[in-house]
This record gives sequence, C-alpha cells and structure tokens, in this order.
Amino acid sequence: IIGMKDKIADSYAEKHANLFGAICKCAVENGYLDRSPFAPIKRKKYKRISKITPLTKDQVSKIADLFAERFRILIWICFYTGMRPSEALGLTMEQLDFENGQITIDRQLSRNSKLVHEPFLKTSASYRTIGFSKNLQILIQEHVTKFGLGPHNLILANRSGNIWRYKDAASMFREKAGMLGMAKRLGLHQLRHTCVSIL
Repeated sequence: IIGMKDKIADSYAEKHANLFGAICKCAVENGYLDRSPFAPIKRKKYKRISKITPLTKDQVSKIADLFAERFRILIWICFYTGMRPSEALGLTMEQLDFENGQITIDRQLSRNSKLVHEPFLKTSASYRTIGFSKNLQILIQEHVTKFGLGPHNLILANRSGNIWRYKDAASMFREKAGMLGMAKRLGLHQLRHTCVSIL
C-alpha cells in the first residue's frame, strides 16, 4: 500500500475526497455530526460526469467484426469480464484458470514502452479474482490456437508479434466505433461500463 500511494492520481484522490465530504455534509444535516471536518478545507468543485450509455451486444459484435481477427479477442475479453483495457492488454495465460472458471487480475500492461507490466494496479481493490465464462474460454482457446501467444505469455500481440500497447488499441477501437457512426469520444473503457450494466 505504501508503494501504491504514489500511483494514485490527483483526480482519483479528489473524487474520493468529494465523496467523503458529501457523506460528512449529510451526517451534519441529519444530526450525526456537529460539524464536518471538511468545512474549513477548500476543495475543487465536483464536476458532474456526463451520462454513460452502455453499448448493446449487437453494437459490440459490430465493432468486433470490424477488427482484424487477431485483435478481435480484446473486445470480447473486455465485454465478458469488465476488465480495464490495460488489464485486458496485459492478460497472460497463467492468469486464466479454465478448470475453476476464474481469472486472477494481478497485473496490467504498462504505458511505458520500456516495461511490460506496471509494478502496481490502480488501487488495492483492483487485485481481484473474477468469473471466466465458458463463452470467453472458448474464444480465447480458439484465438491462442490460431495466433499463439504474444511475448511474456500475453494473450494479445501486435501485427509484428510484439507487445500491443494501449495507445494503438484505443485508437483502433475509436476508429472502428467511428465507422459505425458512434461518438468520437467513445473508448475501450466503454466495454467495462457495458459489462457492468449487463451484470
């Protein structure tokens, strides 16, 4: 945790400070606190996030179909698991437990081209074990049989067989989504929202 605290973005800390501040304010209004400890602290005003509209299964299928076959599995990993894009891009074979139907999330691809995986995940809660559906198991097995594994046992690799970085994957997603008339700001993270919405 000590090593991870340096990795927390200012925006992440602000979001949680605002949330805690709102809880304290509510506690004062309901008589549980005399005064909020946040009252004397000047904080940035909370910015309301624009409404998130999850994709439909049909939209996801159409986007996936526009991807070259060797990259298509990324869409389905994100769709079926709700993993963050960097977690999906950094997924390795040893994280997959086909027998028990589980995926261990304990690493994510680094955006630093000199590294493969980041030393830490986004938060301590990011370390988790999630379900591994039969549909996704079949898709990954078919993918690995046809294309093999990338470097460092990664499920995904770029056209040259090297590490497929987030910037290129995100750009490809926006391009394909744009071809279907979807918003330009639509990113890979939308698949995480879609998975959560379906669940």
